Amino acid sequence: MSVNIPSTHAYTSTDKIRASLGVTEREVSDSQITGMDMDFRLLSHLEPWLPDHYSLYTSGPPGADVLVIEQVQRGIVLYATAFCAMEVAKRLALLAAQRISDGKSEVERQAVDYNALISVLRADMATAKAFLEAKIGAVTQRTVLNPFGGVTPSYNPVTNT
Repeated sequence: MSVNIPSTHAYTSTDKIRASLGVTEREVSDSQITGMDMDFRLLSHLEPWLPDHYSLYTSGPPGADVLVIEQVQRGIVLYATAFCAMEVAKRLALLAAQRISDGKSEVERQAVDYNALISVLRADMATAKAFLEAKIGAVTQRTVLNPFGGVTPSYNPVTNT
């Protein structure tokens, strides 16, 4: 499975991400990686500092020869793979099962540090919020509607008028 940015072109794959982490598909499945919204995470990270990443990937810098275009493509693939592997690793460190042994028996269990997990998720929310605010402009104030303020009944069932 590929991580697509934009949806028509793949910068990396779940196989490359797993290879970077040194894990197997049994340990980290495709659905675990793609379920983390890696497409959006990578896009929100690339856009601020490399807004023309797609055109650089497809045609390289203006006037570049074939070798430079290939090097730029490989650089973007390497960066995307490393970024996605880092994002997966941040979560695996928090959620992966750990082996606990007393010498006679062994068990695998989750040892989740919820405070660390909350910190990672807050950072993700801040990144997504900053990306969205940059894309949609200044956040406008929300207008609160009062559903009862302007309602005047045109029919009174008590007086039948």
